[in-house]
Amino acid sequence: MNIDALFDTFPVLSTERLLLRQPRLRDADDVFAYASSAEVSRWTTWPPHSSPAVSADVIQIFNATYQSLAGVVWLIELKATQRVVGSIGLTLKPRDRYAELGYALGRAHWGYGYMPEAIKAVLELAFAQVGLVRVQARCLPANQASARVLEKTGFVYEGLLRQSMVIKGQPQDLRMYAILRQDWQQTS
Repeated sequence: MNIDALFDTFPVLSTERLLLRQPRLRDADDVFAYASSAEVSRWTTWPPHSSPAVSADVIQIFNATYQSLAGVVWLIELKATQRVVGSIGLTLKPRDRYAELGYALGRAHWGYGYMPEAIKAVLELAFAQVGLVRVQARCLPANQASARVLEKTGFVYEGLLRQSMVIKGQPQDLRMYAILRQDWQQTS
């Protein structure tokens, strides 16, 4: 496994339509544009951002996560507009050679295939370059769109984690999905 290479320099990932890059404080307005939406935060662990200053604080948390070697959070930038429309990240568990995937995308950009495109780029990095053996992701049972995105990118539903996380003050059930390196190799 090559976790060290992940932290030598921030890994920038490029796809046909997207640039996954390091968050910058000047991105706070773009982050606020998607993260302030109640429709987006309905499916996340965090409440809607109340101001661009909150978004700037979150950007600092994203960068601190990277600096502490705990994970990587990328901002998703549309190449066509050079605007940030979402985020995607991996929380690393190096001892066990897996990571947890999390993501959010602005409502105006749902349904265009951006998140599957971003996930595929992150999986390429996770499996081919870092050498992880598993990437897992959880979503609320009612979030059928997220479940479809995960299944479309090769994740397999593993079961329901009953009241496994307190989200916005309430214990919530979560659906667990995962993809193994061997699964990814067969589909890539």
